[in-house]
Amino acid sequence: MRLFVAEKPDVARELAAFIGKRNKASPKKEARYIEVGDTIVTWARGHLLEQGEVDDYFLDVPRTKENSSRGRLYWQHVPLPILPKKFLYVPSKEDSDRSAQLKEIGRLMKSATDIFNAADRDREGQLIFDEIIEHFGISGKPIKRLIFSSLDDAALERAFNSAVDNKTPGIFNMGLAAKTRGQADWLIGMNGTRAMTLAHVTPAKGAGSLNVGRAMTPTMSVVVRRHLEILNFKSSAFYVPMVELPDGTVLEWKKRLDESDTKGLDANGKIIDRALAERIVKAINDGLEGEITEAKSTERREEPPLPFSLPSIQSELSKKYGLTVEEITEACQSLYQKKMQTYVGTDCPYLPEAMHGEASDVLNGLKAMFGKAVSGTNVTRKYGCWNDKKLSGEGGAAHHGIIPTGIKGSISSEAERLVYQAVCNRYIAQFYPEHRYLAISLKAAFGGATGDEFNATAKAVISNGWKDVEGEGDTNEDRTTDNDRTAPDSKAGAQKPSDMGGRKG
Repeated sequence: MRLFVAEKPDVARELAAFIGKRNKASPKKEARYIEVGDTIVTWARGHLLEQGEVDDYFLDVPRTKENSSRGRLYWQHVPLPILPKKFLYVPSKEDSDRSAQLKEIGRLMKSATDIFNAADRDREGQLIFDEIIEHFGISGKPIKRLIFSSLDDAALERAFNSAVDNKTPGIFNMGLAAKTRGQADWLIGMNGTRAMTLAHVTPAKGAGSLNVGRAMTPTMSVVVRRHLEILNFKSSAFYVPMVELPDGTVLEWKKRLDESDTKGLDANGKIIDRALAERIVKAINDGLEGEITEAKSTERREEPPLPFSLPSIQSELSKKYGLTVEEITEACQSLYQKKMQTYVGTDCPYLPEAMHGEASDVLNGLKAMFGKAVSGTNVTRKYGCWNDKKLSGEGGAAHHGIIPTGIKGSISSEAERLVYQAVCNRYIAQFYPEHRYLAISLKAAFGGATGDEFNATAKAVISNGWKDVEGEGDTNEDRTTDNDRTAPDSKAGAQKPSDMGGRKG
């Protein structure tokens, strides 16, 4: 009997359906597994084993009324630091269904001739499977790893044809990395929380605990430090003279050319003396001649943004549409389960180079919804997002960016629509031309070598390229000054201003 262990029930159902089509057999659903001919598909429901609690390491300590309550030792009766020689992993003590599922998987593993790890392809997925194997001491039989990033038939067929040994270093080590991270969390959390609480929490100071965590504590430190910086920030007024040239170009004051003359300036070289700003304005308005000392116009090319990772799509769509992280994550997961896009639990935006060869099929699948955008693609175009070296892991066990599969499906919520649209547009953009524009900059001096420098920058679009797909197309130049005007004349020489204004910042 062949046994496949998925991480979640929904993945197990898709896997069983695929095996049924592949082997021409009808899946038969049981309470804790699906039978497909001589094959069994079961699921783990995430981690079925939990790290042992502190009391599990001190079972040899007699419990008394003085040192414990309900079998749990009081914190002051447990010596610190707690450094287990071997970490314990135990079935859930509070979730009987998870414990029963673990027991059933163990029974199936012991009777199977071949076992396949079909958990998610990330570190936690590898650990979820490996800790079950270790818990039941399974050995002496083939154990293979299936690696797939989507649930469509083509992806699963590739996974079956390229299954590798579960102990392949690049794969097995991913599970060890997750295990090590979990143990570090345990050591820092258990020891740090107990130490800080025993040292600083007393009946006189109030009840509760001072929680310490490997990720939580430094993150909280960053938040608190930034909060204190904001609270202690002292605003100060500064002034920015502005010059409008005859062609409409607006120049902003940048610095005093004579660095030894700091009167009226702060430590950062900003004008803090209103009178100084007004004198500069008056002198130019009275006819002080200025000279354009530098004029540059450089063509620049911009590749499309990399495909989304889970953190990047969460960040972008929450800012753009006000969706919560939970809404975006749930929408991504739902689209993955519908086979419409690839695996979502990734922090890597790059794609395997081999997947570039599948672009035609994917884009054809997107024509129904994105026909106009797809019509402008060129599948021979290959940007830096296709890069095997940027992928984490070895032996193909790598995360990659979230992309569509090209499989048609139904959209069941507004969040799903927005997520799917963003993922598809980002993928389609990879086959569009670069965004091309002129980066233009001017520098002008008023008052000679000891006077003041002004400058302006502008952007003149040559070709929108991929920005037409991403909805960022520029209809005219995108200036970095306060005024929307044509790109400045790129000729150095003497210029007189037509107007002058000041700005307080």
